[in-house]
Amino acid sequence: MKLRPYQETGVDFLCARKTALLADDMGLGKTMQAIVAADTADRYPIVVVCPSPVKDQWEGKFHVWSKDFLLTQVIRTGKDKIGPAHVYIVSFKLAKLLKGMAIETLIVDEAHYCKNIEAQRTIDVLGKDGLGGQANRIWALTGTPIFNRPMDLY
Repeated sequence: MKLRPYQETGVDFLCARKTALLADDMGLGKTMQAIVAADTADRYPIVVVCPSPVKDQWEGKFHVWSKDFLLTQVIRTGKDKIGPAHVYIVSFKLAKLLKGMAIETLIVDEAHYCKNIEAQRTIDVLGKDGLGGQANRIWALTGTPIFNRPMDLY
């Protein structure tokens, strides 16, 4: 499978930045762009925070789009033992389980879920004492960057 030109631009955009918001419309390949960018930048370990129903899709896409075989771990419950892996895939609700882990790249899918800076979910995922404070790179993905006001984008 080959990336389309606009997807290659998205990959270059992410690779060139420590923090980035990729806000393409739904269905344009934000997931694959983030995977290829992380693979290109060789920035492991990666933590993907996403809605629970799409965790398995993320794992499958890593096996399709990554150039090397990557060991992935999908964290399904609070009782899961965290083992060695290149990629950890976790829901917003369980993100705090990875607190203290050294993270090279944090990918936040459906990042608009973290728009309220006072919400515990946002603090756990993007806060200074959360995963965002542990990551060297933070790439946010969303097809819905602004709901009501410009502050939502911040």
